[in-house]
Amino acid sequence: MKNEFFEEKQILLTKAEQQGKKKKPDQKPNEHLKTETSGNKGYDVIVVGIGAMGAATLYELAKKGGRVLGIEQFNIVHDKGSHSGESRIFRRAYFEHPDYVPLLNASLQGWKSIEAESGRQLYHQTALAYFGDKDGALIQGVQQSARAYNIPIKELQAEEVSDQFPAFAAVDRKKALVEEEAGFIWADKAIITYAEQALQHGADIKEKEQVLKWEVDNGRVIVETEKETYEARKIIITAGAYTGKLLPELNNKLSVTRQLMMWVNPQHPAAFTVDENFPCWVIEKEGYDGVFYGFPYLNDISGVAGLKLAHHLKDEEIDLSGLREYDSQEEVTKLLDFVRKHLPVALAMVQKAKLCMYVNSPDGDFIIDRLTGYEDYVTYGCGFSGHGFKFAPVIGKILTELSLNGKTHYPIEFLSSKRFK
Repeated sequence: MKNEFFEEKQILLTKAEQQGKKKKPDQKPNEHLKTETSGNKGYDVIVVGIGAMGAATLYELAKKGGRVLGIEQFNIVHDKGSHSGESRIFRRAYFEHPDYVPLLNASLQGWKSIEAESGRQLYHQTALAYFGDKDGALIQGVQQSARAYNIPIKELQAEEVSDQFPAFAAVDRKKALVEEEAGFIWADKAIITYAEQALQHGADIKEKEQVLKWEVDNGRVIVETEKETYEARKIIITAGAYTGKLLPELNNKLSVTRQLMMWVNPQHPAAFTVDENFPCWVIEKEGYDGVFYGFPYLNDISGVAGLKLAHHLKDEEIDLSGLREYDSQEEVTKLLDFVRKHLPVALAMVQKAKLCMYVNSPDGDFIIDRLTGYEDYVTYGCGFSGHGFKFAPVIGKILTELSLNGKTHYPIEFLSSKRFK
């Protein structure tokens, strides 16, 4: 049943059209998404920012049959935000806090659903190996969430690690856990897929069009871009690092930091592939802030092959003009030193290194809410703090429900902006 908020609208696809748009499971998506517009500037809902959260939200809105528009200041998939990097880990034994697990369960179903609809494989189950001190935040958090929600976790003894994952033989294995049902999401492929499916359901998308400002006038939201002015009944803002420009009320709750990601080419790549059961991994090491993590040897959709490695922590804070290229003498060396000590068999040569941005909340938890004073018009999601991508399907559903109904059935009280007051 359509939500009463939307005008009645039916999207009809002939059998031939449906067959023509069906993708084979392993077919790569079009990296240069062709967007379509109806030419009408009046909408039910406008979504600003079509990254992971925005694309999933636009898709959920479009499925309900209304007139919806997504506006992205860059291309669909770009390297000036938080979603770049081709792959993202998906895990449910969430060391950050057990409250996230119900959302992760819903998100996993969402990934399976969009895979079924699009005919593309976006999620790969590879298992995830956790290494750390038994009393450290990583291991304690994983075990707490696993116990609370009956998530299967296997504990490995040192000799079992050497047998099952010989590449990790040099890791200080005070505690090793394996989450067999974890894996990774093809990030860029997922965003493109959500955007394309939103178009199939009737959404419009504008790329390379920056939103300059918005205002509410006579019960309508007026959105002014560098090219056009649009009207809508509601607006949803998922603008990542650029949220503060559109919602200055949140500037004191958000900080933007730069994060380095690196791809290395090991001497024997085949030993690190999914086919050889090499897992995603997370290592917490005493003396280092945050955690280090990585993936199996992958060929991404841009054609670059390698082992992706990164250091998850709240790093250097920047303004939006400060996302410079990586410093090979400082930032790369820091990550390489860790890899040499703990995963030496993986290291041969650096294939590439690049930066993305984390948009951090004060406590590291997401901020999802309706804007105070504009509750009937403005909904937003931000502050995903470097661990949000895996939640994109459920965030899309949550933002859609909040915008259309003023509430959501998902348990997100702990993510409300009111916790900062």
